[in-house]
Formats: sequence, C-alpha cells, structure tokens
Amino acid sequence: MKSIFQKCVLLLSVSLICACLISCGASSSTEKDLSSQTQEKAPVSQTPEEDRRLLLSEKARMLCGSYFLKGEAALRMQISPGNADDPNMLSVSLEDALTEAYQTFSLSCTDDTDCWALISPEAANAKNALCLAAADRNASSLILKEVSSDGSDGDVYFSTDAFLMPDAFTRPLNSADLFFLDKEQLSLIRNQFYAAHGRIFASEKLKSHFESQPWYEGRYAPDNFPEEHLNTLEKRNIRFLKQAEEAFDPQVYEQNLKAWQELPKAPYLPILSDMQKTDRIEIQVSIPCFAASVRDMGIYYQAEGEIALPVTLDRNDYLALTAGQELSVKTDELTGETITLKCTGKAGDDTPCFVFLHDGFEEEVQLRYHADTDSYTLWFASDDTIFCTVYKGPVYVLKGACEEYYFHFFQYEASEEESPHLYREMDFTDTAAEEPEPLGDCYFGNRPVFDEKGYLKALYYFGD
Repeated sequence: MKSIFQKCVLLLSVSLICACLISCGASSSTEKDLSSQTQEKAPVSQTPEEDRRLLLSEKARMLCGSYFLKGEAALRMQISPGNADDPNMLSVSLEDALTEAYQTFSLSCTDDTDCWALISPEAANAKNALCLAAADRNASSLILKEVSSDGSDGDVYFSTDAFLMPDAFTRPLNSADLFFLDKEQLSLIRNQFYAAHGRIFASEKLKSHFESQPWYEGRYAPDNFPEEHLNTLEKRNIRFLKQAEEAFDPQVYEQNLKAWQELPKAPYLPILSDMQKTDRIEIQVSIPCFAASVRDMGIYYQAEGEIALPVTLDRNDYLALTAGQELSVKTDELTGETITLKCTGKAGDDTPCFVFLHDGFEEEVQLRYHADTDSYTLWFASDDTIFCTVYKGPVYVLKGACEEYYFHFFQYEASEEESPHLYREMDFTDTAAEEPEPLGDCYFGNRPVFDEKGYLKALYYFGD
C-alpha cells in the first residue's frame, strides 16, 4: 500500500513532463499571465525596518521539526523555518529513505488555520495538490492528505519527539549513554527501531507497550519483517544495545547511576543551557587527548578544554551593517580579541556582500539567518563557521564517550579499528604527546552531546 507521498512522487513525474511540454509551446502572453499569477502570490517586498516585524510565529515554531510516517519511519518529513524575508514561509521536505525519493514544498504559516496547502515549485498546478493538517493542538502529529480528499483521511506523521530517546535514530549510541538506561529501557529502545518500521511483536510485553503508542502501526509479522527498512545507523545501534543488554549488570548500573546523581554540575552548564534551545547552532569543543592533561574522577574524566560558540549578530546588528556602519565583534570573550565587519554593497541578485577585517587583511564573509532565534551567524565562503571562544577550563567527559565524524555514522563496521577524528573512544590514553597540537592531538567536534548536568557523552564533527 503506497503512502500519499509515494503516489505524489509518481504523479509529479507525469506533471513535470506535461509542464515541460506546455512550457515549450506556450506563447509570450501565456508566460506573462503565469508571471502575473506568481507575483500575486509572492510576499510584498519589505524594507529593512519592516523586516523587523517578520518574526517566526508561535504556530510556525510549533510546526518546525522532524516527523515520520505512522508505521514506517523510513518515510520522513522535515519542516524548517523560511528565510529572513519571510520566516513563516516554511520549507517542507518529504523523503522516502527506501527509494531515495525526495520532494520539497513551501508552506505559508501566516493564515489562522490548522490546515495548510503545500506549494510545490516543480508542479504548482498539479492536480494531486497536498495539504497538511494539525491532528492536535500541539502539532505533535500532522495529517498529510490530498486537497481534494474529504474528511481527515490521509497519512499521519508523528514528531520524532514521541520516541523514547529520539536521538537514537540520528546518532550512534555509546557506553556513556548506558549510565541512564536500565535493562528494560535498553530492550524498549532496541525494539523501538523495529516498531517504528511497523514490526508486529510476539512478546506480549512488547506488543502491549508499542500498541499503546499512538505512532505505532503493526504491518509486518516477525518472520516477514523487511530488514532492509532499517538503515545502517539503526542496525548499528540495535547491535550495540543488544550487546549492552547481554552484558547488563544491575549492581554496576545502580553504582554508576548513584555516582552520576552525586556529581556536581559542570561549570560551563549555563552556556549550554542558552545555546541548546535551538538545534541549528553549533558548539565547538576542543580537548587535548594526551594522558597528562586529564584527571580520572571515577565515572568521568576532567580535562582542560575549550568551548566556542558561533559569532552571532542580532537583527539590529544586521540593519546597522546594511546601513553602512562598521561593526566590531568579539572572536574571543576571554581575551577581548575582535574582528571588524562591514558591508561592501550588493551582488547582482541584490544580496548584501560582507567582509571582515583583521590584522590588515580583508576576507569575504557570509551571513546565515536563523529564524528560530532571529539571528545571524558568520561563515567564510568555504562554509567555515566563525567561532568565538567563550570558555577555557575543565571539561567533564563521561567514560565511554566517543569522538566521531558525521559521515562515518552510516559507514561504521564493528570490527574496524579506531582512528583519530573518524571514530575513537575518548579515553585519554595518548602518551606520545607532551604538548597539544591543533586537531592532531585533540578531541574535536562541533556537535557535542551533553547530559543535563553538562557532562560530555559524545563529540561529533559535522564538517565546517
């Protein structure tokens, strides 16, 4: 049985062929009419002063996030804020991970409604137009349906927040995660991967648990479950959790949990509390990995390290820059080091151009808008984020934490040897180096995972 999205992909291919044929034979007057219709739908251009009022609405903020199809987690939906001109013109992407089919839409979240039309740039006039309807007040589930359908029939997508330990679907788990999971939780999280893809369970305990979850829909008998529906990362975490279940020692678990409960909060926790309100902001962490730099504190290591956050501008900073003012911004909160930003005019597409000045050098820099915080971060043309050091001092690392490169998530083999910056446990056993060198003798990443007390559980590098 095909989902509405899968049917849409098939129909869209036909629509695109027809659109191309019509476009080739269209007269200039027809093109003018189409252009006129497009202009009527486009948002009115705003001046910078008016732009300040175009903030992400609460309803749009509530819709943004990751969703999966009930009974088949390989069918996914991602809703993201729009750009600075209209953050409430949301971007909606639908993906079938099994076939690698992918389609994007726009959704205007300015109307006071709980049902929004999806606008496809490839086939805006397609007969199989889709819409999204909120299934509940908090938009924790959405109904994807054809506009022409009656009632609320359609495919139901649930927020990934409905999962137990949602990030188990997006990152590798490691031994540092085990401090917080008992044997029953290990089993539930492991079997949750199968449940998300529609497996039916023979175990009455598992069957009862998952049938109580609104996102669950049993589609496949245990003997007929298609293992290929699980991606490489999911299989990796299933294997890890299975091994943890088999080796589970309740006495060790209780000792470790009690030890963790007695741990003090990390001194940099206030920094993390502010920054982790959004998933769109990087946090750069660098920790020397040689043994002489660390203290063994029982269930964690205390190591001297650095934390840096992206250089961030607010809306007033942006308006000042585009008005011709030079702006001095800090790149190190501890030393007071700064760079100077200025706008050098506009490119051919009317996009402002910026440069930063430092030590007599001038280099082009781009600004990336984040609608959820109404702010801008800076990056070079090569896509290197510009960071500001905000903390130097002890960083607390739970034993079992790992450093890993993002692209390695789906390539990992259980038998492979550890390799710096690709995959390795953060065990601080390097005795070869006496002094840290940039990257070479450091655990380094820009997507750290901290627990609620600020202890590092994993350090991932997602590229520049």
